[in-house]
Amino acid sequence: FEEGIEGSGVYPGFMKIGVAPEAPLSPLHEKLVRAAARAHLQTGMPIASHTGPAAPAFGEIAVLEEEGVHPSAFIWVHAQSEQDFANYEIAARKGAWISLDGVAGNFEGHLSRLLDCREKGILDQVLLSHDAGWYRPGEPDGGKFTPFTALFDALIPRLKEAGFTEDEIHLLVVENPREAFTIRVRARAE
Repeated sequence: FEEGIEGSGVYPGFMKIGVAPEAPLSPLHEKLVRAAARAHLQTGMPIASHTGPAAPAFGEIAVLEEEGVHPSAFIWVHAQSEQDFANYEIAARKGAWISLDGVAGNFEGHLSRLLDCREKGILDQVLLSHDAGWYRPGEPDGGKFTPFTALFDALIPRLKEAGFTEDEIHLLVVENPREAFTIRVRARAE
C-alpha cells in the first residue's frame, strides 16, 4: 500500500472485505474483520464490508471496537438489505457509515430509507452507491452494462421532489464520501 501497485503510481484507498449475511460471525469472518481492523490501525484505510443485514454488521462493529478501531472506519455495504430502519440509527450513532447501494434497482426503497435517515438526523452517516456496471461471464460482450448515472439522473430528482435541500444532497454525494474515504487512523477512544 505504501509503494503503489507495481510501480503504477496507483495506491489503494480502502479495504474491501465481506462476511456472510447472518450472525453471529463465523470464526473465519471474525478473523477477517480482526485482520482488517489491525490493517486499518497501520494504514488508516477505511474498511468497506459487503455485509447486507444489520446483525452481521453489528458483529463486525463489535470486533472492530475490541481491536481498538472506531466504527467511523467501517462502511456497512449493502445496508439497503436491512428492513428495520431503526438499525441504521444504531449503527450511525456509533459512527459507522451506512452505504445504500444499487440505487438503480429500487428508487422508492432508497427514497424511503433516506427520508427515515433524514428524520432521525443521521444523513451525515449515509453513503450512496450505484453498485452498477457488472460483467457477466458467458453472456455476449459480458452482458448488458448498467451505466453509472442513476444516482444523478433519477435518485437526486426524486430527493428534490421529496423536499431534500441542496445542502442535504451535497452532504450525501460530496461531503459524506469525502469523510468516509479519507485515509486516517480512527482509533476507538479509551
